[in-house]
Amino acid sequence: MFINNFDPVAVQFFSLEIRWYSLAYIFGILIGWILSKKIFISDEQIKEKFDDFITYLIIGIIVGGRLGYVL
Repeated sequence: MFINNFDPVAVQFFSLEIRWYSLAYIFGILIGWILSKKIFISDEQIKEKFDDFITYLIIGIIVGGRLGYVL
């Protein structure tokens, strides 16, 4: 029988806790950003606009995640 006793907190500094799911969000966004800029996008003009798009994407992920949690 499997007993789940996984700690959701990855790192704790005094009262600040960094959880595993937040690290997954951060690394997923960073890896997607790097792969998109280095491999998939070849036009320089699109690369400049892509940075602005990533900013809106991060805001959308945070707001959407919180709304999904509330609903």
